[in-house]
Amino acid sequence: MKYIDPGIRDAEQTVGFWMKSAVESKIREFRCQAGYFTLDGSSLLLPLLKKCAAEGTIVRLLLGSNGGATLASHIAFLAGTLGIPQKHVSLGVISFDNCLFHPKVYHFVREDGSQTAYVGSANLTESGIAGRNVEAGVILDSGGGDDINVLREIERRIEAWFEDEPIGLSHITKHADIDDLLASGCLALAPKPRAREIEEEGEDAASKPSRPRAALKSIFQLPALEEGKKAPSEELEVLTPLSPPERRRFVRHTESSFHYPQGTHLGHILTIIFHFSGDRAGTAFDDQFIRLEGSLGTGRIAGYRRQVKYKMLAAIELGLITDIRLVEDTVSYEPALTEAGRKLWNLVQPFIAPADLVLEVDADGDYSTKMPQQPGFYNQLLKNASDASPDLGRLYQSIVLNMPAVKQMLKLLYHKERAASVAKARIYEDFFEFEPVRMFCDEMGIEPGTLESARHRCPFLLNIIESCGLATQSAASIHISTLALAPDLLVSEGADITVGQNILPQILAEWGEESTLPAPDQKRLRQLFGEDFLAGDYHLKAALEIPVKNVE
Repeated sequence: MKYIDPGIRDAEQTVGFWMKSAVESKIREFRCQAGYFTLDGSSLLLPLLKKCAAEGTIVRLLLGSNGGATLASHIAFLAGTLGIPQKHVSLGVISFDNCLFHPKVYHFVREDGSQTAYVGSANLTESGIAGRNVEAGVILDSGGGDDINVLREIERRIEAWFEDEPIGLSHITKHADIDDLLASGCLALAPKPRAREIEEEGEDAASKPSRPRAALKSIFQLPALEEGKKAPSEELEVLTPLSPPERRRFVRHTESSFHYPQGTHLGHILTIIFHFSGDRAGTAFDDQFIRLEGSLGTGRIAGYRRQVKYKMLAAIELGLITDIRLVEDTVSYEPALTEAGRKLWNLVQPFIAPADLVLEVDADGDYSTKMPQQPGFYNQLLKNASDASPDLGRLYQSIVLNMPAVKQMLKLLYHKERAASVAKARIYEDFFEFEPVRMFCDEMGIEPGTLESARHRCPFLLNIIESCGLATQSAASIHISTLALAPDLLVSEGADITVGQNILPQILAEWGEESTLPAPDQKRLRQLFGEDFLAGDYHLKAALEIPVKNVE
């Protein structure tokens, strides 16, 4: 038995040094369980894993995704390396809601039957394996006289996970399993905001007083990823051995106009669902005018196609038109109303005069996306219709207020600005610098917009907020009158929204009265919304719940 501790800054005290020696011996089986995993941390193992999988020898990997932090791209790459599904290969991701999966055990069986294992604190990450973190553990080796029965017990305990299929384990047998874990939040699309590998169960470091910090470097050099592949944090296109439609489930289309529509107002959205509810042939939304990918052509028709594209991308992002990002053959993609789009049109149609939705043709027969009415007309139309039809109001709010960019605008107004009136110039300056927006752009793989971009994109979000009765606008300012709440608006960015789900009903039930929430909850909410929140002098007197988007 050997104790290793890289705190003395000796490379031979790292897990990587021991692991390299083990891998270079003749190995017939490998098993591990690690609370945290990154692809760079496994670079020593990848050639061995690929060889074992190809030769039909046993590989068992139990990898934690605590807080949903493990990257889907890294698991997908590992699954591709292992050639999953394979009879002798098992890959499991473990995640719990109320606790951590926290073991760090690496176990090898050599061809001569001897076994060696590391049991300690080093995760399967570059920081843990290469000695940047200060870890500690023991190495067992039956070839050096350690009890083979203890090593066999490690083997049995890891095997038991895959035999019993306990709660918390997701067995990866196909890429769709990874997709499901990503959709459920058990895997991440992009790295979490905190760059360091910190795993304390206690207070978040971001809430602690700032002070000078010591820094360590890795003391064992891990090999680069094979075949010169990019670092794991870069584009998934390079790392994931997936087909194009599978890859689209991990990374949404990078064009920013999906997520932050430009040159669009609600009249455009209404005219789209109007035209798509019937025969579009020969209309302003004839197929010849819709070009969501590829060349827009030349001349005046190209300009019109570009404008139609911007409006169509907004309708797609709202879930009213079928999503080109989720189809395999984009060449034969035919846009159509979704179920949400059909329901919205059926409910709003009685309140709209078709003449207000028809795009005119000029003397040369060319269309323009200029609407018959000004943007404010359509904002008020939708507000009045929603007031008259509660079913329409609930559906409309559930569609537009759950759009990610709209939620980000609400967070900017409620969490950062915290005022009844905010200058639009200030909103344009702040929006793409706002942390939730920058985090979202990073996750989607797009660059945050410039100030000029914000001037073209933020008005659509403000129009939505006005059309839902949450605010009114003047030329220079927006005047907020109502607080729209959802679980994710009641927690800081990246925090567990179940906290918000638990307290939302009580906040709404007590709105305008003295809050009976526990003091820690009140303190946390006031850090988000301001010191007056839940008090009589809070500037917003009305509150409503954003309906859950649930249109089958």
